[in-house]
Amino acid sequence: MEQFWDHLFEIELRLEHGLNPILLTEPALNPKPHREKSAELLFERFNVPSMHAAAQPALAMFASVGRLSPSIVVDIGEDISSVVPLYNEHVMDLSVVQLEVSGRALTEYMVGLLNARGLAFETAGEREVARDIKESLGRVALEYEEGTSSAEQQEYTMPDGQVVNVGSERFKCAEALFRPSLLGLSSLGIQEGVWRAIEECDVDVRGEMYSKIILNGGSTLFRGFKDRLVRELLALVPSGTRLNVSDPPERKFSSWIGGSVVASLSNFQSKLISQEEYNEIGPVVVNWKCY
Repeated sequence: MEQFWDHLFEIELRLEHGLNPILLTEPALNPKPHREKSAELLFERFNVPSMHAAAQPALAMFASVGRLSPSIVVDIGEDISSVVPLYNEHVMDLSVVQLEVSGRALTEYMVGLLNARGLAFETAGEREVARDIKESLGRVALEYEEGTSSAEQQEYTMPDGQVVNVGSERFKCAEALFRPSLLGLSSLGIQEGVWRAIEECDVDVRGEMYSKIILNGGSTLFRGFKDRLVRELLALVPSGTRLNVSDPPERKFSSWIGGSVVASLSNFQSKLISQEEYNEIGPVVVNWKCY
């Protein structure tokens, strides 16, 4: 991480040490030792004047809603996927549901599906091609069996000019979000994760949570994902529940956009940990002031 930040600050952003406050995004339930190590690096290695750490789902909520509002963020990232209830800007830690299927797992699944057809996707570069196939051709079927049995072949041009046809693999890959058993996992599907996270919340806020479900992360961009999620949830939630799923078009970058919103708020300065506070209290201050 230190080498990455060193490259980011000096080469990509060309920031001078000690001049710029830092807003750090982090996954929900980021372990305290990880947070403390990040604060230590920022203050002691990069000499930042101040910093704040915010959960990515909370920032995605700001990007979508633009204000504090009880919400559920369905966050499917490259390495970490979770369903995160938010209330008064804060993550409701005890109600967070972590899922095992992430963007990287879906890419590996697509690699396996393509290899099973006799196509070779073994090197890191070839896996990047498989990832692009997943992202450009992948789709969620409203009815899985019907979708896979009637899937039309779609052409994909490889970097070397070879054209391959991709059929049912387009649907099978994304289906793992709803059926982790396809990956050999016994974890909850995304629809069950949303339902469980909301049901773990106080009964007084569940109705509002069901009406403010926000999608975040690149793996929610599959065509048909929102419609399938709504259909699956309707089979789980109490009859008459008002259900609304928001799919912002920019949701691949919602955490970054939300960060820019939060940093522009009038109360942001009060959220920052100063160099003086860090020197007085130490790295644990990030767990006291950023929650």
